[in-house]
Amino acid sequence: MIFLREISKEDIPIINKWRNDKELQASLGAPFRYVNIETDQLWFDEYLTKRSKNIRLAICLADTNQMVGVCYLVNIDYVSRIAENAMMIGEKNYQNKEIGLIAATMLADYGFLSLNLNRIYSLIIEDNHRALNLNDAFGFHKEGLLRQSLYKNGIYYNQVVLSLLKHEYIENMPSIKNRIAKFMTRKIRNQMAAHDYGIAEISARWAISEYPDTSATPSLLSLLVKALEEGGKSEEAEKTRNCLAEKYPGWKDRGEG
Repeated sequence: MIFLREISKEDIPIINKWRNDKELQASLGAPFRYVNIETDQLWFDEYLTKRSKNIRLAICLADTNQMVGVCYLVNIDYVSRIAENAMMIGEKNYQNKEIGLIAATMLADYGFLSLNLNRIYSLIIEDNHRALNLNDAFGFHKEGLLRQSLYKNGIYYNQVVLSLLKHEYIENMPSIKNRIAKFMTRKIRNQMAAHDYGIAEISARWAISEYPDTSATPSLLSLLVKALEEGGKSEEAEKTRNCLAEKYPGWKDRGEG
């Protein structure tokens, strides 16, 4: 599905295109400004000097490596273990889908489990319902409202302050990952129905590696084998079936078959 990597200099033209998209920027937490490519190149150069307190990652599709968005942990305070998160899905074909939730999960995993952060917070425009719904699904708590704290397009906007603590994320993590795994089973079934068996195989392998222990995992295992069989890889399908049977005892009984 997706993977995260640190942004690179080669990404700047794409990020610059997104930053100059008025419609895209309308719901984000900064006033719109025309930004030339030279300015964004300098922004990237400055980021390289401040990587200890800012982590800027590209959201990329696993099957094509295409960058479809970015997600950040910024203003990191390693004493109080706090950071602010931000996300932008720049490619509009991938907005309003589960990619945002998947990327948020990966970013939270990195922040809480690798960097040992204790609190991640967000500032979101009050009428950005898509972002608010994503944070709500993720378990963020509303802490308060910054009244008329942002000026954009001739209007003063309120910003909602939300946060998530490490122990809350760990408690919510199983249900979040189960939701994503169920979404992936639906996606893979659609790929199979369209006879995109190679893409279905890639999607299934990715989902199993990312979410190996959810209620939807047995279905993902079965879909992987089926994608191999339907894609003309019968021998590989049988080897995979035997390997999975050893790794996941009882999966055939619980899966789709």
